Amino acid sequence: MLQEFIKEVEYLIRARYSILYIFTAEEERALDVFQGISANLNKRIITWTVTKGLVLNGEELDPKSTDFRIALEQAEDLAKEPTLFIWCDLHPYLRDANSIRRFREFAQKIRTGYPSNAIVISPTIEIPIELQKEITILDLPLPDLEEVKQIILSFTDAYKGHPGIKIDQSPAVIEALARAAVGLSQSEVENCLAKALVKNRGISEDDVSTILEEKKQIVRKSGILEYISTESQSLDQIGGLENLKRWLIKRKSSYLVEAREFGIQWPKGVMLVGVPGCGKSLCAKSVAAAWQMPLLRLDLGRVFAGIVGSSEANMRSALMMCEAVSPSIVWIDEIEKALSGIGHSASDGGIATRIFGTLLTWMQEKKSPVFVFATANKIEQLPAELLRKGRFDEIFVRPDGLHRIAA
Repeated sequence: MLQEFIKEVEYLIRARYSILYIFTAEEERALDVFQGISANLNKRIITWTVTKGLVLNGEELDPKSTDFRIALEQAEDLAKEPTLFIWCDLHPYLRDANSIRRFREFAQKIRTGYPSNAIVISPTIEIPIELQKEITILDLPLPDLEEVKQIILSFTDAYKGHPGIKIDQSPAVIEALARAAVGLSQSEVENCLAKALVKNRGISEDDVSTILEEKKQIVRKSGILEYISTESQSLDQIGGLENLKRWLIKRKSSYLVEAREFGIQWPKGVMLVGVPGCGKSLCAKSVAAAWQMPLLRLDLGRVFAGIVGSSEANMRSALMMCEAVSPSIVWIDEIEKALSGIGHSASDGGIATRIFGTLLTWMQEKKSPVFVFATANKIEQLPAELLRKGRFDEIFVRPDGLHRIAA
């Protein structure tokens, strides 16, 4: 995933896209990535922060450049040489007309001749309408499994051989730790390992539980996703539902490497419809336990926030986390309560419709093995486009017994 991101960024830079907006909370990792990109493209890097101003090769160019407008004036002259200008946490300074106009003119000069590019790194997306045509938004992906392995190896290498510290770098241990840590940022992985090191005076397979506990806390911080414990659950606890259980057991093997190599596609998900209290939530937990996958509960009600644009950003962040933790199961409970009435009201400025569109597109086009388990009480309240084939593999309905209907 990271290599695809790097290739896309290099294509856009070579195509003279003037401003790239990198949406990420991992500023240090993003800067490291752009150091490699700048070397590939033979361009120097000049960073800007409000505390240090413009910085080249670790040296502050001018104390006055902490002022954004002055920094822009100086950047226009520096941009005549091949340069990647990286602007960190710029969004608060793009709220007055003068700064917006100056940054727009800077982008236009880049597009029409200067051999440079502007890169904005920010944990939030706030783009004034005047700059929307100038900016291309990219999400820096969280570290994938292979990258997490390298992070763990680099961290453990620093402590290997220290007296009183035991470091197990066997392939099996690194694999187990990496799989537990997938979905975390680089700094979060390192924090988890540091905690395990202090607590146990070493790194071993026993620290998988420590990472998982830390991971649960980090997932909860989003306020949208909840990490659900399924340790005591199993499909045997579900009474009846034989159709559903048979379907799930057959598709468990779809996530094996051998199945993928054979051409078998990952299942997209199922919807379970029934009256309250019929065991829908228990089914979601039992599936995660049977498949030995993390269960993330997506609360669509919490996606909708008060600030304009933040709801869409919340949804993107939640879906990115779901894919980063994959293979995983995303549980959307009582989905009709969040999605009923879509398209019938414009009182929210179309936010609900945009959120719904983002969810539909992701369900249809997602590239990672994320299984969506949705539950509903009243299927007639759901939009028809959610129920068509391609969103879910099957829809199961349980009035008295359990029956399967075409999705």
